[in-house]
This record gives sequence, C-alpha cells and structure tokens, in this order.
Amino acid sequence: MTKSSPIAELKRMSAVELRKELSRTSASYARHRIGITMQSEKNHAACRLMRRDIARMTMVLHDLEKNRKSEKNQHNQMNIQRESSSVSSDSSLSSGSSAEKPVKRVRSKSKKAA
Repeated sequence: MTKSSPIAELKRMSAVELRKELSRTSASYARHRIGITMQSEKNHAACRLMRRDIARMTMVLHDLEKNRKSEKNQHNQMNIQRESSSVSSDSSLSSGSSAEKPVKRVRSKSKKAA
C-alpha cells in the first residue's frame, strides 16, 4: 500500500486483505513510536500519517462488516416472511373455523370486611 491510502483503494480490498494490512500498519506504527521514544527516529509526521491510515482502515473494515450484517439480516427477514406466509396460508386451509376469540377474564368482587 502507498504511504497515504485513499479510501477508494481501501474499499476495493477484501476484508481479509484489509485486516492483514491493518495488522502490518499497526505493527509498523508501534515500532515507529518506540523509535521516536528511544530517539532513534525523528520523523513525527510519519507517525501521524500511519495513525490516520490505521483510522481509515478501521473505518472501512467496520463499514464492510456492518454491510455484511445488514445483508444477512435482510436475507433472514425475507426467509421469515416466506415462512410466515406459507404457515398462515397452510393454517387457514387446515382450520375450517374462524379464529378463536380470546377468553375474557372476569374478576370476582371481594367483599369488604365490616
């Protein structure tokens, strides 16, 4: 990946590739931060760019996972709708009587002690 990764380039990557790249960049960032702390590295700007790249990758990865979950939920909802429509049509065919009315509860009146 280039020094600065545009979001469009990240969105073209698969989730597996993105996780690998995120892992590599995070490790590189950690090494660079240690180098700055030990005063063997002097380029603070590179650290900032890496941190921004990590944030971009995390955002794109989160969006991919969110989209995958929403697609899965939509698929599950469609299956539930199909099942409920087939069950309701089957139950209406099998029962000749109309739907049963709910039983009404009647409260008994308690007498007050005098």
